[in-house]
Amino acid sequence: MVQLRTRWFRSPAYQTKIYSRTLMVTQVRKDYRSDEGLVALMGKLKVDGIKIGPLIDCTSIGRRLQDFPEMVEDHNAAVADLEKHLVKYLKGGKMGNKRPTVRKGGFLGMGGEKKVCSLS
Repeated sequence: MVQLRTRWFRSPAYQTKIYSRTLMVTQVRKDYRSDEGLVALMGKLKVDGIKIGPLIDCTSIGRRLQDFPEMVEDHNAAVADLEKHLVKYLKGGKMGNKRPTVRKGGFLGMGGEKKVCSLS
């Protein structure tokens, strides 16, 4: 699973998405609670001795996020569930013998056409 995650984080598909370049900062002081203030705060940070302020494309302050912790928990549960199914399906780094199937058409599980589920 670690190798799968590493490949995903290094893949162009992940690196080009906006969420891969997103940083959530909590407990920001009141004087920095604006988009400009957040850029100023980030401008003070250094990563490997390099100021990252000029590299910031945009900032956004979120407010009234009472449901956010619950949404994060739901997301983490969904990811854990997906990983559990991937571990079953990949079976030691190799794909399982049988792909999941779904029946299209028909009525009450009778008739229709059996199709292999796609991962995309």
